[in-house]
Amino acid sequence: MSDNNLRLQVILNAVDKLTRPFRSAQASSKELAAAIQQSRARLKELDAQAGRIDGFRKASAQLAVTGNSLKAAREETAKLATQFSATNRPTAAQARLLEQAKNRVTELQSKYNGLRQSVQRQRLALNEAGLDTKKLSSVQRELRQNADETRQALDRQQKSLKRLGEQQARMNAVRDQYSRRLEVRDRIAGAGATTTAAGVAMGAPVVAAVKSYASMEDAMKGVAKQVNGLRDDNGNRTKQFYDMQDAIKAASEQLPMENGAIDYAALVEGGARMGVTNQDDPYEEQKRDLLAFASTAAKAATAFELPADELAEGLGKIAQLYKVPTRNIEQLGDALNYLDDNAMSKGGDIINVLQRMGGVADRLDFRKAAALGSTFLSLGAAPEIAASASNAMVRELSIATMQSKRFFEGMNLLQLNPAEIEKQMTTDAMGTIQRVLEKVNNLPQDKRLSAMTMIFGKEFGDDAAKLANNLPELQRQLKLTSGSGANGSMQKESDINKDSLSAQWLLVKTGAQNAFSSLGETLRQPLMDIMGMVKRVTGALRRWVEQNPVLAGTLMKVAAATAAITVGLGALAVAVAAVLGPLAVIRFGLSMLSVKALPSAAAAATRTGSVLRLLISGPLALLRVALFAVGSLLGALLSPVGLVVAALAGVALVIWKYWQPISAFLGGVVEG
Repeated sequence: MSDNNLRLQVILNAVDKLTRPFRSAQASSKELAAAIQQSRARLKELDAQAGRIDGFRKASAQLAVTGNSLKAAREETAKLATQFSATNRPTAAQARLLEQAKNRVTELQSKYNGLRQSVQRQRLALNEAGLDTKKLSSVQRELRQNADETRQALDRQQKSLKRLGEQQARMNAVRDQYSRRLEVRDRIAGAGATTTAAGVAMGAPVVAAVKSYASMEDAMKGVAKQVNGLRDDNGNRTKQFYDMQDAIKAASEQLPMENGAIDYAALVEGGARMGVTNQDDPYEEQKRDLLAFASTAAKAATAFELPADELAEGLGKIAQLYKVPTRNIEQLGDALNYLDDNAMSKGGDIINVLQRMGGVADRLDFRKAAALGSTFLSLGAAPEIAASASNAMVRELSIATMQSKRFFEGMNLLQLNPAEIEKQMTTDAMGTIQRVLEKVNNLPQDKRLSAMTMIFGKEFGDDAAKLANNLPELQRQLKLTSGSGANGSMQKESDINKDSLSAQWLLVKTGAQNAFSSLGETLRQPLMDIMGMVKRVTGALRRWVEQNPVLAGTLMKVAAATAAITVGLGALAVAVAAVLGPLAVIRFGLSMLSVKALPSAAAAATRTGSVLRLLISGPLALLRVALFAVGSLLGALLSPVGLVVAALAGVALVIWKYWQPISAFLGGVVEG
């Protein structure tokens, strides 16, 4: 371990010494660049100071000229004013001349004041910069001298930077040569990786097409299990199978869904499993009803913002409970969606309540049941409470003649006949419930809850009383479900959703998936044939191994030995790379010495090289010849051709020894 650490330390020290000129050159370049930058900044500052002095002198001269002009204008104005005053009847021309003279004085005074302020500001700025305005000539001479010195220093620095750049260019050339040698390995590895990546990229569309079709095929397996006629008695796909598959793909491109045709097929499978169609109906009618059900579920998923499979199951159960024909399921969805849009209840909760109210479906159709449950939900009841209260109201009134004494007391309080109520519940349950609630509302406020408790019990009396207090809301929601306003409500929201980038992107993605699926379907039979062949080969191989365990064991040993040799060759390659690296560093260092070393050092290296050549031409020559011979032999054995020859020899030996079992195996494969 210590020897390895020592070698590593020696290599690192060598690399550090060889790269030190680069680092020092870079540091020198940075220092010179910084010095040049400072000199340029200093020169710019000196020029700016000289400019400020020139500006101050010009402003001072203008101030003096303007002052003289102002003095002359004032004298002229005073003279004109005296003449104007001395004249008894001054003329208009005299007045105009006097006015012009005054304006001239005002204009010059303004200009004079501005110049005076400018001169004061410039004097203050010069004083703050350390420039004495009383000694401007000496200051200017000093600035010119400093500027000349700075320019000379800048020229020297630029020449030094140029020399350093030339030296850096020579070192860069040496380093580039070193890098090119090291890049040979990277280019070979890169070519292999690029070829592999190109193959993967070319095969990616094929793999994507096969995967897309496999997913669609799995989805259609569920549909085929639930729909009769998609497979024959032998389990083979029928014409109806492909027709249903094409219909599902076409429908999925009209309604945006996350997984496209796969999700749509799941809806079709769910509808068939829940019995939304009659298996005895003709195939075309079953297909029509299943596609209509799936489309309704997809639209409902958009309208209610719930998972499509969950909604499909809920709508299917409700359709069965309330005896809604499959072709009318969209009306069911429209009614529920219209309540969701125009009441405080949510569509998912209404579906939950309707499923829980299945026991009274013979007394209430889905519209009235939905309105009753939705009203309870709008009044703040939880779905399970809304369903239980609705069931209790229908149940208690439907068996009015079989109730307890307390119930009859409540009926007497409302002046209702239990027998008539029970009979009316069989013909108009919702109308009967409304009449009972109207009777309750006719009672004094303090007796309403008691009456509801007598009729519907302590558990649901308060819910019934709350419903009675909000009877107009119940009647409003009944009108919502029975009117024509609900028709097409889901389709409207579906159209709104389709008019968006996200929905159109889903449709585009679905179309692409369907196209890939169709392409993948063309590869189904070839892939099935290939996998069948592979299964036959693996089966024959298994049987041969079971019949010839000794030969199989020998082949496995040969494979293990080959693997061990491969690992050894890999380790040897790593070792060779470890040697080539330092050699490249040494050559790089010698090249650097040719750039940096003095002529005397170069001469010394030449003399040393002569001595080394003398040694090599003497006793070391024999060692070199011996190593070359051994290396040539090892290279021949370890070359690709040598390895192939060795492998063929080993295989020939095994075949010669075990010819009889091998011939039996080949005969079995040919016979199948």
